[in-house]
Amino acid sequence: MPPERRFRDADSFFAEKLDAVSVTSPAPFHVDNVLAAAKAGAHVLCEKPLAEMKRTAGRWSKRWKRAGKHLLSAFIYRFSEMALRIRQAIREGEIGQVRSCGSFTSGTVTANSCAT
Repeated sequence: MPPERRFRDADSFFAEKLDAVSVTSPAPFHVDNVLAAAKAGAHVLCEKPLAEMKRTAGRWSKRWKRAGKHLLSAFIYRFSEMALRIRQAIREGEIGQVRSCGSFTSGTVTANSCAT
């Protein structure tokens, strides 16, 4: 990136009046980055998780709704070849009843979320 397009702080970055932002910072900074984007009026694609705790998510959800912009969570694993094959095997009854499942990328999830 050319030096004139680099930013030393978030205020300079958002002063560019961007249409959309992809938040890929470490998870503890997601909420602050999403709030800054809402304040700047940008749409956001944020890597998972959007927030680390439910109460933290509540902090920005009202503000985000007022901004009237799109906020999307990036969760690409759901559409990976492996996840789609697992879903197919469950739907087609190739394996027994699923009671729990997990992955190397995100802890344990319920059987319903694996089978939907």
